[in-house]
This record gives sequence, structure tokens and C-alpha cells, in this order.
Amino acid sequence: MPTATEFTALGAGNGFASCLTKVDVSSYDYWTTFSGVNKDSPVTSDFLIAESIQLGMKLYWNGFSCVAPTDSAFTGPTGNTASAVSYLDVSLHSRAEPKDRVCGIARASEEDNNGTSYAQLYINPGGFVKMYDGAITDESRFVGVGYSTVSHILSRGSASNRATTNLSIIGYTDDSGYGAASPYNESSYAYVTLGGLDFVCQAYARAVGTIATRSADATNLTASANAELSSRTFSSTSTITSIDFYTY
Repeated sequence: MPTATEFTALGAGNGFASCLTKVDVSSYDYWTTFSGVNKDSPVTSDFLIAESIQLGMKLYWNGFSCVAPTDSAFTGPTGNTASAVSYLDVSLHSRAEPKDRVCGIARASEEDNNGTSYAQLYINPGGFVKMYDGAITDESRFVGVGYSTVSHILSRGSASNRATTNLSIIGYTDDSGYGAASPYNESSYAYVTLGGLDFVCQAYARAVGTIATRSADATNLTASANAELSSRTFSSTSTITSIDFYTY
């Protein structure tokens, strides 16, 4: 855990650097606030609303890194490739320090691309919203603060598009056949907790070959795909293990 310089920021007067968009999440198949009020457990309270705001502030101002081992590999008669990423932080961003985020959030990305295989990892903490279980004009329907449909953490890998995995944590989404309905694809969704914050995990795995296996396990924050075709093999695995924060 890195140590940040202490600071005071007025921001928008709501704990964040700007006003948060209001979203009616009631029609989505999955949604959760940072404090765990969700589609399956929608009853909120003043305490849970306040906790969701505090957790959102923690992520906005102090979010620093993630551990998300992601790898892919290709083997074949023309040669072998392997790609891997496992750790990412925002230290190289111009707004990495919490005191600088009054002007915007810090992002980061990492990629290992070897042509027939690649592994990618993204931190994109820019989608904080006020969630309403109903009309946004009715403040009694406000259930707390959560994340948007933009992936906060995205782990993605592929080997020649024969074995592909994609794992992300978001705030709300529909079960719309992520990755498109196909006998080659598998997807799943689950409510998960990372770093003390609640998210929706979206997992996707695709495997295409004469022999193919795939697993999209959102509950355990992992996805894997393996395929064989002629004398070639393809594999990809995506996981998200943890997120970490600045301390003071």
C-alpha cells in the first residue's frame, strides 16, 4: 500500500470531484451499490447509503492498483507464443496522487501482445453513479452510490481468437447473452466483493476447436478457455484477485 500526501478538497460537496449521474437501475438484471444493496436485496437504509458514499469516495480518491493474473498461449507448427500480465497500478498517471484527482480520475492499462496471443489489463475508475430503484425524480427511491456499466477492472486474454476470456467488475448490467449466444461461448454474472466494495462481476469465455472447453465463473472472478485444432493449441485465463488503495 503506497502512502499518499494528506490533503483537503471541496470537490462538488458530495464527496466526489463532480456531480454524480442519477441512474434508474430497477430494470437491469443485476445492480449493486458499493455497500451491497442490490437487485436481490434491494432494501436500503440511511446507514447503507452513507456507507456506499464512503466506499465510493475511497475508490475514487484512493484507488491505486489491482492484482489480476491474465495469460494466453498458442502452440503450433509455425511457433509458440505466450502472453501474461498480472499487476497494474496508476503510478504513472498524471493524477496518480489522490490530491490531484480533484481534476479527474487516474487510469492505467497494460498489454502483452505477441501476435497470436495477447493479455490485457485495465483500471478505469470513472463511472460513479447515484442508483435509484425507480424514478430518479423520486428521492425516496435512492438506494446508494455504485459503479456504472463501464468496467472498473477489465482482464482480457486471447489466443488467435480461438480461446478468449474476458472478466470485468461493473455496477449494473443486463444478462443479455454477454459475448452473444453461441455453443462456443459461456458467460455468467455474480455479486462479488473486492477491497470491501461490492460490484457485479461479468465473466465470459469462448473456445473454438475440435476439442474445446470453457468456464465463466463470475462468482470466483475467473474465466478460462482451451481449444485444440489440428496440431495447434490455444488457451486463455483471466482472473481478478484484489484491489488496493493509498493509505495516509
